[in-house]
Amino acid sequence: MREQQIEEKLKNLPKYSLSTEQRRDILQKLRNREQVRKPKFRPGLSIVFASAVIIVLALAQFQLNGQQRDTVTNKIEESREMTMDKAEQEVGIEVAEGKPFRFSDAHQEAIGIEGRVGILQSFDHFVAKDERRVAKLMLYFWDDQADLPGKKYEVTATNGQQEIMLARGKLVDGLYGEDGHALTRFEPFPTKGTWKLSFFIDEKLFAEFTLEVLPPFPATEHFTLVDSPKELAIGKKNNMVMEGTGEKQEKVSVQLLDDTGTLADESLFVNTGKGIDAVTNKPIYLYEGNLAFPKKGTWVLKINGDSTQPFTN
Repeated sequence: MREQQIEEKLKNLPKYSLSTEQRRDILQKLRNREQVRKPKFRPGLSIVFASAVIIVLALAQFQLNGQQRDTVTNKIEESREMTMDKAEQEVGIEVAEGKPFRFSDAHQEAIGIEGRVGILQSFDHFVAKDERRVAKLMLYFWDDQADLPGKKYEVTATNGQQEIMLARGKLVDGLYGEDGHALTRFEPFPTKGTWKLSFFIDEKLFAEFTLEVLPPFPATEHFTLVDSPKELAIGKKNNMVMEGTGEKQEKVSVQLLDDTGTLADESLFVNTGKGIDAVTNKPIYLYEGNLAFPKKGTWVLKINGDSTQPFTN
């Protein structure tokens, strides 16, 4: 009778706990033990039965934990594979560094990806917070498999957590053998560093490349140097241009100081022209002079007695 009860309880255990052969083996051992010991009172059988059930449940729990671990592992692997697949889909186009290249009989020089996309290079670099070098730009696109003129384009830029819309518009016919071009302006880059430029045609990614944006120009309250120190030669005089606001001055004193405050060079910048600020509609005066950086390092410009923030060349 006891054996039938034990067998019924074993049958009712979860299907993932023990196999049929394991159950038979446990029952056989219980029968053998009962024959050898021949207990004088029935509580002993209850103890044996309880022990058997504990063993069975422990084995079942061990197998269940193993199955749960396998399930969690499989889910982690599946999630990892899905993440990798998604990343591969999102990357799509390899991001290369923008390189200067020449094209057409007009010997136009652009920076970007040759045969795909380029920006007419009328200067060496973009400069953070500068509106001058982004004010008038020519973009060139190549794709002989698509009819580019009339299609919409967008250019975005990302740098770490920052993302900005640089420009958008419509493409027109090519000028120098390219398949489409656009005359546009960019929004100023807010910070220095490596920026990734992404070009979209009809909202589809067309090409991407990276550019190095230089630190802001050295400036005081009324004067701004419009030549980046990082673009100037070392050890010889460089002709520099400076913009000034406020009252016009015929000459402006400019001193170059090193990081110890020692005078490295000085010059009188003379007024050479006048312009209009497109944002404020106020006059801007241009000044030119010559300064030499004796070496690479950290510097300060003192302009008519006012000092710029420290900068490097």
